[in-house]
Amino acid sequence: MPPVKLEKKDSKPEAAAANDTIELKISVPKFAFETGPVFQMKLILLGLFVLIFAFALFMFVRADFATSDLFQINRLTENVQKLWSVSVVLFIVLYGVTLGLAMFYGQGLPRAQAALPLAVAVVIAFIASFLAGPYSPAFYAFALTAGAASLLATNAQDLKLSTIWGTTGKALTLLLVIAFLFTFLKVNASRDAYFGSLAEGMAESVPALAAEAAPQVGGQALALCATAIDQATIDENAVKKVITEDAFKTQLASASPEYTALPGATQTALAASLYPAMVMQAVTLSNAVKTDLALQLRNVDASKQVANAPPLSAGEVKTILTNLPFGRQMYAALPLGTALAIVSILTLLNFFIHIVAAGTAYGLGKFFAV
Repeated sequence: MPPVKLEKKDSKPEAAAANDTIELKISVPKFAFETGPVFQMKLILLGLFVLIFAFALFMFVRADFATSDLFQINRLTENVQKLWSVSVVLFIVLYGVTLGLAMFYGQGLPRAQAALPLAVAVVIAFIASFLAGPYSPAFYAFALTAGAASLLATNAQDLKLSTIWGTTGKALTLLLVIAFLFTFLKVNASRDAYFGSLAEGMAESVPALAAEAAPQVGGQALALCATAIDQATIDENAVKKVITEDAFKTQLASASPEYTALPGATQTALAASLYPAMVMQAVTLSNAVKTDLALQLRNVDASKQVANAPPLSAGEVKTILTNLPFGRQMYAALPLGTALAIVSILTLLNFFIHIVAAGTAYGLGKFFAV
């Protein structure tokens, strides 16, 4: 049996490999979730938040707001009246209370717990979007705003009125930003359709406006024209400026071959003798026509003429607008103008929502502090 040789192994590479081992440490943020009497009380308010928020969305649907309302000029009065309808007033109150509840709930809680209104509101908006699909972007915007109000309130040490007012303002600013971006993108994606809706509204409103204004404006315009015609002076000098003696000779030559057969001196003498009589006859005839024209203008029924005029179609109005520089500028600025109009209307509503929300949060803070 051959002898076995024992070789000494170097342990340094293994030691070096052990020293080269990389250790990874992953830090997971701690989500504090406190329970207790205060949180249990706020859970009850969270249930109330769910109920009131759902009713607020329902009232918003009942208010029947739509972006196309801005383009329906023929229904402008009816659409403006929506702003103070019962549905809008109830929406302002309910959504303001919703924001107030969200702020009171989130005040003093860890962010994980303060995010519960956001999650619940998004779920409600998701469910409501199946019932009223066209309003789903607005539902999600209201949900995000309510959730933001709760999260922003976590930094508040107490519910002072100034703190509540500032927190509500920040949350409602988020609502304005979302409304602006969504409206701009929506109108920009369907600019032709909205421009056509604007042209259709103008086509439907023009006959009504014309019929209303025609009896007064049209009648006055015709009366002014008739007066101007009456005051116009048509005398021999006016006729001679229009028809000179040389022009009269040319007309005689073209109208009568016998005249052209006469000697030149005879033609000149004949034209000179006939020209004054022609001028006087033209003056008499022109004044008679002028008087009759003024009388006819005074007898025109402007409202009847407007009623008998063929109405413009939406396509014709759209063509007219696109051929005008102002119309092309209007088309280019349609998304921005619509977004700014929506933000302006929403700013008006936000003013009252702001008051209701701040009052609700302040009242809850005072009530539960007692």
